[in-house]
This record gives sequence, C-alpha cells and structure tokens, in this order.
Amino acid sequence: MTETKKMREKSGQLALTALCAAGIVGILFLYKGFFPFGKGSVMMTDLYSQYLPLLYRFYDVVAGRKNLFFDLTVAGGADLYAETVNEVLNPFNYVLFLFGRNRLYQAVNVVLMLYLTAACVSANLFLQRLWPDRREWNVILSLCYGLSAYGAYQFQILKWMIFPVLFPLFLLALYRMLSSNRGGAYALLLAWQLALGIQLGFMTLLFVLFSSGIYFLLPEQRADPGARRQKICCLGFYTLAGLLLSGAVLYPEMKILLSSARAGANHSYFGVMAQHGGDDLFERLFLTVHPVLLALLVHRARALKKEKKQPVLKRLSSDARFWLCLNVLLWGTVLLQPANLLWHMGSYVCFPVRYAYMPLLAQLGLFQTMPEPEKPKGETEEKKRGKRAGWMGVSLLCCIAALVFIVRREGLFAEAFSTLAISLVCPGEAARVGVVLGLFFLAVLCGFKSGRQAKIAVFFTAAVCSFGLFAMICLPRGSSLRAENEAAYQRMIERYQEQGDTPDRRVKEREDLPQNAALVDGTNTLHGYFSTLDSQYQSAMNGLGYETPWVSVKTADGPAVLDALFSNGEWPVGRAVTGIVFAGTADALSLEGEDVPTRQETVAALLREQETAVVPLTVDAARARITLRVTAQSPGTLFLPFAGPDGWKVTVNEKAEKTQRVLGGFLGVAVAEGENRVEFVFCQPGLFLGIGMTLLGLLLLWLCPRLTTQERTGRIAEAVYRLILAAGWLGIYVVPAAGLVCIMAGKILERLGGIR
Repeated sequence: MTETKKMREKSGQLALTALCAAGIVGILFLYKGFFPFGKGSVMMTDLYSQYLPLLYRFYDVVAGRKNLFFDLTVAGGADLYAETVNEVLNPFNYVLFLFGRNRLYQAVNVVLMLYLTAACVSANLFLQRLWPDRREWNVILSLCYGLSAYGAYQFQILKWMIFPVLFPLFLLALYRMLSSNRGGAYALLLAWQLALGIQLGFMTLLFVLFSSGIYFLLPEQRADPGARRQKICCLGFYTLAGLLLSGAVLYPEMKILLSSARAGANHSYFGVMAQHGGDDLFERLFLTVHPVLLALLVHRARALKKEKKQPVLKRLSSDARFWLCLNVLLWGTVLLQPANLLWHMGSYVCFPVRYAYMPLLAQLGLFQTMPEPEKPKGETEEKKRGKRAGWMGVSLLCCIAALVFIVRREGLFAEAFSTLAISLVCPGEAARVGVVLGLFFLAVLCGFKSGRQAKIAVFFTAAVCSFGLFAMICLPRGSSLRAENEAAYQRMIERYQEQGDTPDRRVKEREDLPQNAALVDGTNTLHGYFSTLDSQYQSAMNGLGYETPWVSVKTADGPAVLDALFSNGEWPVGRAVTGIVFAGTADALSLEGEDVPTRQETVAALLREQETAVVPLTVDAARARITLRVTAQSPGTLFLPFAGPDGWKVTVNEKAEKTQRVLGGFLGVAVAEGENRVEFVFCQPGLFLGIGMTLLGLLLLWLCPRLTTQERTGRIAEAVYRLILAAGWLGIYVVPAAGLVCIMAGKILERLGGIR
C-alpha cells in the first residue's frame, strides 16, 4: 500500500469518526430543540451559574473591555487571572466570536459539539497510530470515548472539556518520548494542560508518575538498565520543562488559590482518610463504566478464558499486560475514596472522578491489545444464519428498550442529575439508570453472537448509547429550569437590542433576572460567581453579617445601611461610589473580637460620622485602575468598598504608599490632611516570577537533548524518580488505605461498644 493511499485511509477514518460524532450530537440537539436546530441552550447547573459568566468575561477581555487580571464588576472585585487565562488559552472559545456577545448562551451549544467531536477524533488518531489495522473498531471505540457518560455529566464544567481532547494526543507524545527520547511535544502538551487548569493538570502529572512506574516494570525495560535510565532521564527533564513552561500561569494561580477561601474548603491530609467513599460511588462508577466498552472487554476476556492451553495472563502480550495494570491502577483509584480525593487535590469534590477520561482511554488500549478470539468451527454459515439473526434482533430490542425508557423518564433523570448527588437524593432514578446501562451492556453481548454483523450491532449500540447518555443529562424541553434560563437570557438580548451592545450601556440589576444573568449583564458589585474569593475579604464580609459562600457573594442578611455602601447602582460606568475617609488608622477599624451586631453598629456609626464623601471616582475596568481626588480635613484612612487582596499598588500625590486592608479585608490607604490625588492599580502577584519560570522552561527545553544523554545524569535521575514514585505510592495509596482501614475499624468497634 502506497503512502498516499495510507494517508487517505487515515484521513477517511478521522473524517468518518468526526461525521458520526457530530451526527449523533446533532440528532440529540434536534430532538432537544437546542441551537442551531432550535432556540434552546445546553445550560444547566454550573454551566449556567458559573462557567457561562466566565465566558462572557473572556469575551470582554479579548474585546478589550475588561482587565485580564482583576475584575472590578463582581462581588467587590476579584482576582480572576487564573480563570480568564484558562479561557484565553483555549482555542475552542474563539468560536464564540462568530456569534457575538448577545448569543453566547446559544453559542456554547456549538462549542460543546466541537469539544465532543474533537475528543472522538483525538481518540481515533491515538488508536490508528498504535493499531492502524483495526479501522472499524477504532471508530467504535472513539465514539465510546468521546461520547461517554463523562462528557454527558462533566459538560457543566465546560472549561474542562478540552482535556479529553488533549489527553490522547498527550499520551501519543509520551509514547514518542519513551520510544525515541524526543520529548518536546510532551513538554508543550503538559505545560498547556497545566495552564488550562491546575486541577486537571495536576491529575495529568499523577497519571505520568504512576503509569510510568508500571511501564518501567515491564520485562523489556528491566532487561536494558542503560536504556531505561535514559528514558527516566528524558521523562524527568521534559516533565520539569513542562512545569516551568506553565509557570506564567501556574505560579500566580497557586498563589491565588492558596490565599482564597476555597483553600479552606478541603479537609487535611489525614482528614481525607475519614472519607470512606460510599456516598458518591454511583457517580464515580457512572462516569467510568461505559456499558459498551465493558461488554467489549468482557467478550474478549470470555474468549481468552475458553482457551485452556496456558494461563490467561501468559497469553497476553507485554502491551496488554501494561494496559491491564493501568486499568487496575485507575479503577482502584476510582473505588478507593481517599486516593480518589487526593487525585482531586483535596476533599471538596462536587464532580467526582474528574479524570474519568483517563480510565476510559485505558479501556480502549486494553481492548485493542487483547488477542481477538478465533472464529468458531463447526456448523456451516447457513445453519447458523437463523440463530444469529435472532441474536441481532435481541440486541436491537435491548437498544430500543433502553432508548424508550430514557425518553419516557428523561425529565426525572435530568432533574436527578442536576442535584449532583443522584445516588443520595434520587436513589430510585439511580437504579433506573443502572437498568438502562445494563440493557446497553446486554445489547453488545447479544450483538457479538450475530456473526459477521457483530461490528454493525456494536456500532449501532454505541451510537444509541451515546445519544441516550446525553439525553438523560441534558434538560428536556419542558424543564422549568431550562425555561427560566432561556427566558432570562432572552430578556437580556432584548434589552441589549434596545440599548446597543456597548460596554458603556450597563443596565441596573433587576429582580426578574437570576443572579448569574445579572452578573453577565455587568451590574451589582455584590452579586456573582467567582471561584477565588479572597479569604480575608470573605472573613470581613462574614464579620459584617453577609452570606459569603466560597463560590459567590450574596447580599443575604446584610444590614440596610451597609447595603447602601456596597450596592452602588449602575457599575462601573456613570456611578457615584461612596468612598470614605475615616479618622485614625486602619488598625483602629479592624473590629476584631466583636460580634456581628456590634460590628454593624460600629460601621453604621462611622458612616454617620464620616468626614468626607469621595466624589467623583474614576474606574478604568480595562486596566484595573481606580483614581480619585479627596480632600481630608485631618490625616485618616481612605476606605473603598472593594476587595483588597494582594496585588494592589497605590500612589498618593504620585508617591508610592502601602495599601491597607480596612475592616479586615477592604481596599484602603492612609491619606494626609489636605488634597490627595490617589490612584490604585492592580498588578498580578507572582506574574513576573512566573514569567521567569517560563523563560527558564524554554532554556531547559533547549538543553534537554544534551542533558538526557549523559550516563551520570541518568543514574541521578533514576534515583530521584524512584524516590518520587515511592513517595507517591505511599502518600496517595498506602498510607490513606491503611488510615481508612484503621478509621473504619475504629467506627465498627465504637458501634459494637455502644451496642453492649
């Protein structure tokens, strides 16, 4: 076969995969009435209340309307550099500009379709590079990977949908590095994933650590210590280069997270061991157990078991044993809750098994490396034709039964999954979902008994299953939540059409719009989602009686006199913000040790006794700059109703001064008697050091080919690698498992003692 013909076959296989994936998603959107086949949107739960607002912010940043680092329009201001740069580095997001800001809530449908299609194509590219002769299975397996329960469940966190697209490409780059010692693509893809999201990038690092530990235990790797050391050296240096390359994003993001209220939402390391893992077991299994993939593996395993020439494991190739061990590792992590939580960087896990695309891809590799069963001998094809047609009919009936069940119950399924804890809140619906998945599993097993038509039966089941998984999760047409979402955004569009889509025409918040609709409309400073709420600002708000969960700030239960201070009408353009000069220093306004009512009374009294109202206040949202003139009758502390995290720089009369946290968390500075020209500018903490790390990573990437060929360097790298691997096994698996056993044993003994 000529190279041209091979390229055509590969391109045709990729095109077929893309066409099938886009077609299935298109049929789903047509059935649901989603744009572009209707007016509906896929928005629900976190996608509606959190990630679409971040896409609006991304749009405004790229359009030059907002600052990349600090957003002055939400919840007193927030350092959103990490969230925004994650979106800026994501090429899929730029499709939104084809639709315009007013139609973003519908454009996310197209972005989701592109994510899912690209994940299928990426998986197909991975499969055809490693197993080019299994063209039909490559297409089927790719659909199972890209259109899985993981995609159906996790699309609510839209920003993470790029990781299933990148992971097969990353794994190919890892294979290339280990086989040829060329790791440039590996380092760049690792850096990209870390820059796209620290949570899933961290999981990629763990995958590399533990999967390489399995790889280097293979007999052929142990047989040549010199070659193994060189591969370990490549792995170490190129991984370090990838970490450093991401420094311009990773280091500032780590500083933001460590100073945020989110950092306190997790249990300690030993506290994680108390999480025994039964509560969200259904969600973990739902995201990783693809019924079609499971049936394919069961079929191959049954065929292997029938051959009794030698033990099953010995009949497996070295590659198959590697993929089997990798599956055992990832599945063990899924089931062992302390390890699962530690892969997630802590115990706060609303969406369990965020790395489910990893075990899904591992299942594809295991299936492709298991030997195909021999064709049965005996009866002629004519005698078996009737029996096989019957099995094909049973397979078809199982698919139809599962689909009918989904369609009849889709409203309840979607509402149950929107709780994010279906097994606890809706155990009956969870059981019904299990029945549906079981029907698809049986459909594949029956399809294999249909002889030559087995691949057609499996492909049909995979397509129907893909449709069904998303139909269970996506909101149906009659959903009240979907109707509320679409109505809110439609009202926003109508208002923009009346007033013009310009950043200077903000509309005052209205009660008929949900909280996040008000956020993307750019209004009240107290309302909105942001995941990196400054911990000191949160504490200050809590101290004044406000409800401040770590994902948002609300005005619930706040005193009326303070509402007047913090809720400032139209924002930021044309707004009269009340800044205040308090007599005395910021330390005198700490209000420490007082209860909430006393703090409220104290601040209210200070407001009544304020010396100077600061007007006008000039805000440059695109450059995160606040400027004002204030005339103070005596030295005092200027207070502005904005969050005051690290990063604010201030000049008073063109002289640099130190910012102060007034009332424990708000922006302030000391001013002198008389006229003061004050300018606040936000500078991202850690950015310059992060850029330096990125430049160092580029240098290391250039030096890697020289460093990885030295024998002495290889021996040192192997020793360091073994130390890190041992620490990883102990810290994430061995110690937590032992702690889990001890804690559970203690609970059992405590209960037995209580019974006595």
